[in-house]
Amino acid sequence: MTLTVHPTNVQGTLPAPPSKSITHRALFAALTANGGTITRPLLSADTRASLDAIETLGAQHVTTQREITVRGGPPTGGDIDAKNSGTTLRFATAQAALSPQTSTLSGDTSLNERPMQDLIDALNELGANATCQTDGTPPITVTGPLEGNHVKVPGNISSQYASALLLAAPRIEGDLTLTIDEPIRSRPYIDLTVRILETIGVTVTENPKGTFHVEGSPQRRLRTAVPGDYSGAAFPLVAGALTKGPVTVTDLDPHAVQADARIESLLEQFGCTVTRNGDAVTVKGGSLSGANVDLADSPDLFPALCVLAAGSEGETVLEGAPHLRNKESDRIDAMVTGLNRLGVSAEALDDGARIEGGSVQGGRVESRDDHRIQMAFAVLGLIAEDPVTIEGEVDAYEVSYPGFVDAMRALGARVDAVKEAPA
Repeated sequence: MTLTVHPTNVQGTLPAPPSKSITHRALFAALTANGGTITRPLLSADTRASLDAIETLGAQHVTTQREITVRGGPPTGGDIDAKNSGTTLRFATAQAALSPQTSTLSGDTSLNERPMQDLIDALNELGANATCQTDGTPPITVTGPLEGNHVKVPGNISSQYASALLLAAPRIEGDLTLTIDEPIRSRPYIDLTVRILETIGVTVTENPKGTFHVEGSPQRRLRTAVPGDYSGAAFPLVAGALTKGPVTVTDLDPHAVQADARIESLLEQFGCTVTRNGDAVTVKGGSLSGANVDLADSPDLFPALCVLAAGSEGETVLEGAPHLRNKESDRIDAMVTGLNRLGVSAEALDDGARIEGGSVQGGRVESRDDHRIQMAFAVLGLIAEDPVTIEGEVDAYEVSYPGFVDAMRALGARVDAVKEAPA
């Protein structure tokens, strides 16, 4: 199964996909609040896994393309297949620990290699009976309920541990005090979780830094509209930067609390001309130069920035994100291996990559069934000397950006999708 992108200049205007991170959090916040309404949700493979999970955990929902209405109930449990979604797995594990029923949670082959031990340990400290494999990975078995207490989780493995506990906290008997040990990676995602809890009337206090106190139950049902996703928008914006553009992406709230909103300033750092008009961001490429970027708080930008670096003159160093090795794939190895196959000089670092920009040859690379790896190499194919073919699950992009291929074609890209491997 392959996706092939031919060298093409792209330009045009398109809307950003709705935010995956916010849709996930909104679904579990609605479960916590015993109901809510989510407008303009992202309906992707990952968020549908969360929809299935909250249904198993006691919610009912009515879902359309424009809106999800959730009606909650007392915590329940059962078997949960989180598919490829790490966010679903971690959030659902903490929610399942609220119920006296036993739940089992797992996912696909990739997800069942993701670390979970620190979250399991935290839930056991709060009174649950939770187990995973001896190497700290799924499948997981958990039985609740939980009781309020003071618990710690590391901040350098995944911010999702903290977010999972924060989202479950309003339904724990007693207050929860959560300390996140430094260094805290992807801190903006924790802030996003706190913001959503505040919309349902839950009081979350941080004092001192990295210690959160959650008290009180939800005071109102969730009502939220999901803004456009800067993580997804990064791919067409980088496409515009590499092929001169201009490319405009709309529905990007300038006040959104999203880690990857920094893509605007990073594009400028590489030498692009970036303009904003309301919720629309326009990028024009030019003479691009490499840059040094710390991705500790926004690791999801790594694949897109790798291909931007490949099309920029000079050296780029992307660093500060060792947790990239524990994503849907080892994204550091996946990007560096693929770039080298396409003739780009790239070196893996413990926490990122060093890339020497220049010419990009055509060829074949592997997505490792990782949506962001697939989309990144699809964008790089626009400036390669010959077509770039990305092997692996042909619709991996549907995990976070179901309209990605249509969006690229709307900008003028030549994209061929072949669902059956050649004989």
